[in-house]
Amino acid sequence: MEVRRNWFYWLISSSVMMLLALGTWWLYLVFKLAHKLSRVNIPVLEGNTLSMIKWEGATFLLFLFVLTATLLYVYFLDLRKTKALQAFFASLTHELKTPLASMKLQTEVLVDMIKNTPLEGETRDKINTYTQRLLSDSIQLEDQLDNHLQLSRVERDSPLNLRPLVLIDFLKKEAHRVRGLIPIEIKGNPEGELILADDYALQTILRNLFENTKQHNPNTQMVEVSLEKREGLIVMTYFDHGEGFSGQEQKLGELFYKHDSPKGSGIGLYLIRRLMQKMKGEFKINTRPGLEFKLSFKTIDDGETK
Repeated sequence: MEVRRNWFYWLISSSVMMLLALGTWWLYLVFKLAHKLSRVNIPVLEGNTLSMIKWEGATFLLFLFVLTATLLYVYFLDLRKTKALQAFFASLTHELKTPLASMKLQTEVLVDMIKNTPLEGETRDKINTYTQRLLSDSIQLEDQLDNHLQLSRVERDSPLNLRPLVLIDFLKKEAHRVRGLIPIEIKGNPEGELILADDYALQTILRNLFENTKQHNPNTQMVEVSLEKREGLIVMTYFDHGEGFSGQEQKLGELFYKHDSPKGSGIGLYLIRRLMQKMKGEFKINTRPGLEFKLSFKTIDDGETK
């Protein structure tokens, strides 16, 4: 989004500069013609006519200079403000992650303690419900902070640290993280197969897939994640048996697009698409039947590690 806005400003600046150049050329021709006409004895040109032409041309050129300077000033001011805001939110997100991670860890410890503590049936059920809800909210808040931090990096076009990673290991770790919240079945097991990816980006992608299910299909009976090895690729298919999408399919994956849903922030699928592009992979969305996501990762044999 920032890149498109920058191109828009540069387009306006280029247009104004072109107009300024044409105005300068036009003023040069006016002065040159006025100089020639001053040597010709024509009654119509008597008096202040030539001076008026020169002054009007100079005034027009001055306005063009002022307009150009103002536009460039506003552009650089907006650019500086945007970078300052991005840096602020990135710093704020980073600062919030530490206490949030601590709160989440304590919640997990509390859940394990309750499981091993003898309690009456109804009391035990209530405590389990509250602790699971607290754990779910902690995970959701942590994911949202990660998304905003990742979005700031993506919009700044920060480079990724691509290196060989085992996709199945990352997938099992993230599935274990949401255990008890989403039932997940992993099909296919290309053990040891390396893909070219960034740790943080891959983590963000998987967490956003799970978060999308929690937000839009919380009552799913099973999330199927299939891994298939193809020539030079590992294709991951994610299907949560949710309802089909009724909005504009071509807008899925655009920043802040949520259709009519009040849930979510509208950046999850956008981040997945952008991060897959930066990792030289591919992200496809099939909307019928249901909503199915296909992610194609380059294997290490066909990718570059640097």
